[in-house]
Amino acid sequence: LLLDVVERAEGSRSAAAARALAQLGAQDEAWAVLEARLADPNAEVRLGAIAAAVALGEPRSIPRLIALARDKSTPRPVRSLAARALGVAARGKVGPATRSLGALFGDGDATVREAAALAILRAGQDGARDRGLFFQLDPLLRDRDPRVRVAAIQAAAKVAGVWAAPDIVSAAHRERDVRALASIALALTHVPGPEALRTLNQLARHDDDRVRKNALATLAHKPGAAARFSAFLADPDVE
Repeated sequence: LLLDVVERAEGSRSAAAARALAQLGAQDEAWAVLEARLADPNAEVRLGAIAAAVALGEPRSIPRLIALARDKSTPRPVRSLAARALGVAARGKVGPATRSLGALFGDGDATVREAAALAILRAGQDGARDRGLFFQLDPLLRDRDPRVRVAAIQAAAKVAGVWAAPDIVSAAHRERDVRALASIALALTHVPGPEALRTLNQLARHDDDRVRKNALATLAHKPGAAARFSAFLADPDVE
């Protein structure tokens, strides 16, 4: 029954079935069914198959996902989801999947660039740490699209930490988009040093509620920051 649902490539249902098969130790059987669907000529079928591949997290899907993500004749939703799937298939390791994502950082489509940065973030959440990944991400910190900058800031902080500190602090000083500033405030959780602390104190006094809240949430993880919280008890935002 589960293999049949995976084969239909019906998006969320197929993804749930693939996840269940992985939990049952039947990844080989699931991949045998799924592999052909990733090359289906119908874009909707490919999209459903990629959603299942994300849930399965099968490293053997990496070459097929790289080809889909790089093929500019493929519809944007397929390319973006293929990029996100690569972050899962990498399983926290720096290798072909993460290197191929770096090639997408220069893509002309902002949605694909954002998806590639979020995939690096996922790889970082699974344990990937690499200075080289940060050097690839660095240009995206100045991307013209704020969504891309947000994803790149989160990814850089996760995979690079201390190596990314000067660039993330610099991004905080030049950024004007409040979504990106709110993301920077959270990303500074992974960035040590006095300059990061000074930047957080500045963000904690920003006009935007989200930026202030995120800065305070991050300050809670910094040594010696608790004494500063009393200044915010009269903040007009109840949260």
